Amino acid sequence: MADLTAFDYGYIAAAMLLAGLIKGLIGFGLPLVAVSLLSSLLDVSLSLALIILPIVFTNFWQGLTGGRAKAALHRFWGLLITLTLGIWAGSRVVAAVKPDAVLLILGCVVILYCLLELMAFRIVVPPRYERSSGLAAGLVGGLIGGLTTSYGPFLAAYMSALKMPKDDFVGSAGVIWFWASLSLLVAYGTADILTPARALLSAGCVPPALLGMHLGSLARRRLNEELFRRLLLIALIVAGLNLLRRGLM
Repeated sequence: MADLTAFDYGYIAAAMLLAGLIKGLIGFGLPLVAVSLLSSLLDVSLSLALIILPIVFTNFWQGLTGGRAKAALHRFWGLLITLTLGIWAGSRVVAAVKPDAVLLILGCVVILYCLLELMAFRIVVPPRYERSSGLAAGLVGGLIGGLTTSYGPFLAAYMSALKMPKDDFVGSAGVIWFWASLSLLVAYGTADILTPARALLSAGCVPPALLGMHLGSLARRRLNEELFRRLLLIALIVAGLNLLRRGLM
């Protein structure tokens, strides 16, 4: 880390502040924004390592928002189980599957979903199918996460189809993201991506990420449900396009 300059540290802090702001506003997007910004200055491996602890801490804070953690665990316990299984399975077959192909497919699915929603073709998961669809969504999201670390866009699209109020969406997403991030933390630690030196630098990225998330959550309180939903769909489209970019490059 000795080769990082004062400008580099300032850039990293600003990137984490902006990534936290986006996450606080719509409930996800920290890895998407942070990796996109950091990888333009740092190598991808270091960029991924830097965001691990901010992801864990911001997801933990988000999961506690509004006292919704208990309700989210009760509602999505099946999804969390299959999500864990999917991440474990995906991490074991990552060498045998081309992540680029997975990213391209995921990007197309997310963008198609958002376009249908923006054209008022509402995709809704009826309450009677929520449990079974949640098991499937957790497994698919976990497989994608194990292969690419990008579990967020797919699961956010699924949760959007549940038509949850904005604060319930953000609180539940925090619980699910936190669960998944712990799995990735273990995977990265055992793969020597998160070395002790990188972990120290990652810890330094936590405060600006939390500050940005706090500012974003304050802004979210001023949004009505329809505007929040529009911003969520736009963010998902950007996430989908970024997945396509990563898959093609």
